Amino acid sequence: MSQPLSDTREIVQVVGACSPPVREHVLSLSSLLGSWGYAVSVIGEVDDDFAKDLRKSKVPAMAIGLPADGSLVAGFRAARSLSRLLRERSPLLVHAHGFRAGMYAALARRMGLRSPVVCTPNFLPHLLDTASDRRLRRRAYRYVLDRSDAVIATSEVQRRELDRIAPGVPAHVVPYGIDARRHHDPMEIGRRRQLLGITPTAAVVGGVADSMSDTWLRLFLDAAAELCGELANLEFAIICGADHRERYSQMAHERGLLGATVFLEPRGDVTALLTPLNVLVVPQPGWPAGQLALQALVRGLGVVAIAGGETEEMLAYCAGVTIAPEAKPVSLAEAIRLRLEREAERMRSTADDSAPVEAAQLLVSREAWDIGSSWQRPESLSDGATDPIAAEAASAFGITNMARATVAVYHDLLDQHT
Repeated sequence: MSQPLSDTREIVQVVGACSPPVREHVLSLSSLLGSWGYAVSVIGEVDDDFAKDLRKSKVPAMAIGLPADGSLVAGFRAARSLSRLLRERSPLLVHAHGFRAGMYAALARRMGLRSPVVCTPNFLPHLLDTASDRRLRRRAYRYVLDRSDAVIATSEVQRRELDRIAPGVPAHVVPYGIDARRHHDPMEIGRRRQLLGITPTAAVVGGVADSMSDTWLRLFLDAAAELCGELANLEFAIICGADHRERYSQMAHERGLLGATVFLEPRGDVTALLTPLNVLVVPQPGWPAGQLALQALVRGLGVVAIAGGETEEMLAYCAGVTIAPEAKPVSLAEAIRLRLEREAERMRSTADDSAPVEAAQLLVSREAWDIGSSWQRPESLSDGATDPIAAEAASAFGITNMARATVAVYHDLLDQHT
């Protein structure tokens, strides 16, 4: 491992209004760098839950005051405050995670910040599917990318997307890292389903709607409609915040899915909401599909994705992943069906015929799958077990690998600035 870059000057991780996958990435990276002896801190839009997690990992954090009115003027004022703070601290290096964080760093540059800036543009590519302001977004993203000294992409898929938006901006590919220990849910599957209002004996297929554009969410719901008539014991879990629930509910209603759909609201981390699922569908080609797929795998879930995306790029070899060859409802529906069958076989093999039959332990209906005895999901790596699929994903995409590759980018950049 490389030696710490400096004993006195800090590496600042800058965050904006970040989603759970970004929080997870920043927390894992910062805590690991701190344990290696790097002076690292997190500055930005750090809410109470994120601050609590950072304190547990002994990572110093500073939250900027957020405007209460939400206006552009107030938002720009907050951005200027953070930019001024960055300039005054004069860190050894700034690593911005996401578009807002990248904009903060770009503004700090205008205000005299001399520290080199690394940007991990988690905002791509799904946000560019928003038709109403696509041109404005593209221009803003190019502005941030052009003012970064180094750009880190999480996959080749994302790197190619970056090149389309800002040709010539060099990007280093540093794959996602996953800390399986942080994805343990101590609650049993049956109890978690009971608390969330999910049928204990249903086969449950989920999707994180807030991480998809409407294009990919419609594809997922259309595939769900294809399956719903065939498999009566199938339920679909839509993980989304309260702000979008009404619109997503209408989309499900239009497809006749409301009776087979449950909406789950994430409270920070989505780990607990993965527990009741059998399969997670990540149809989007880019961020954060790969990270969500890894979270599902280390929790013992099956994953379905679309060909050509970063999930296939990273995990095509993985036995826990099924790839739909086309981004069409029928193709995705067939991939989900195949994944459910493989999960049933996988779980059936772990059955203990002597175990008492408990409805809360069943993951799909006996009638639907012709299962003659009770069986449960194979234990995931985060439960202290050695499920081979979970172990393979955690080993290939461990946080140590990600952090070392990120530090290599830091060292290269600082060598150029000395």
